[in-house]
Amino acid sequence: MGLLRLASFVILTAHLFGVHGYLPELRRNRLRTGDDKELPDARLIDCVRGKMILSDFHATHTYTPTQALVRENFFGRFAFTSHGVQPGVLRDGGIGRFSIVKLNHGVLFGKTAFALQPSAVGEYAYWMPQGQHIDVPKHPSANQPHFIFTPDFSGCSWTVTPMSNGMMRVKHVEGGHEDGQFNNLPTEAKGGTTSYAMQFRDYGYVFVNGQLIKHSTAYAYMHYSTSTRAWTLHVQHQTCAPRPGNPTYVDGKITAMKMNYFQHESWQPITGTDFWRIPTGRAHDYFEARRRHLNNHRH
Repeated sequence: MGLLRLASFVILTAHLFGVHGYLPELRRNRLRTGDDKELPDARLIDCVRGKMILSDFHATHTYTPTQALVRENFFGRFAFTSHGVQPGVLRDGGIGRFSIVKLNHGVLFGKTAFALQPSAVGEYAYWMPQGQHIDVPKHPSANQPHFIFTPDFSGCSWTVTPMSNGMMRVKHVEGGHEDGQFNNLPTEAKGGTTSYAMQFRDYGYVFVNGQLIKHSTAYAYMHYSTSTRAWTLHVQHQTCAPRPGNPTYVDGKITAMKMNYFQHESWQPITGTDFWRIPTGRAHDYFEARRRHLNNHRH
C-alpha cells in the first residue's frame, strides 16, 4: 500500500469510526483542483447498474431543523436533501425560515428521506446558494440563526474563512470552479489569509470490504451550539442515496417528491456521517491557544 493510499485509509477510517477534529486548513489558502482533488486507485460506484426504483415519496411529518438534526437521530439513519428548496429562494443568500419534511414511500416499507424546504412557520436559518458566500457571526446571539443550509454536494467544496470583524465568510464553491470562485480571488474577497474547507476528498470516498470506493454525493450543513459556543460542519456521506426530483408543492410546502431509489447488496445508501469543528481565528493563533490550554490542565 503506497503512502498516499495509506494516508487516505487512515483519514477515511477515522471518519468512519467517528474520530472528529477541526475543519482542515487550506494549504496556501487554495482549494485542490483537477486531478489533485482525487484519490488514486479508487473504484467508481455506478449506481445506475443497481436496482433502481422510480417512485413517489409522500410527506408524512414536518420537523424544525433543531428537531430533525440535533434532537433526533435522523441524520445518521436517513438520506437528507436540499433539492426541495425552490430555485430563486434567497437567490443571493441570506436569512429565511426553513423546516424539514419527512418523505415516505407507501409501498417500499422503511424507505424514508428528509427534505429541506422553505416554511413560513419554520426556523430561521442562513441559506447559501452554490457559488455564493454569506457572512455569519462567529458567535451568534440567541436571536440570530444557528443553522447554515446549502444545496447538496457532488464535487463542490465548503469553505470557511474567519474574519477580523467577528464574522466568518462561508462559501459553497462549485466543483470545477475552484479557481474562479475561490483560489484566484483577492484576499479581501476570500475574507482573510487563512481558510478551512471540506473538499471532495473529505466526503467523496469510502472503504467497502477493504477497497477504496469513490461515490459522488453528500448532504452538509453547519450548526452553532450554544453549549460549546462553536460552529460545526456536519456531512452525510451518501452512496447511491435516493436521487430526488420534481417536488410537488401545496401552499409552498412539499407534499411529494419523485425519487430514483437505488438498491444494491454491496453498500448502503448512507455510509456514515462526520463533523468538524470550525476554528474562529488564524490557524497558528487558534491551535497555539489550544495547546496552551491543554498544557495548563496537565498541571
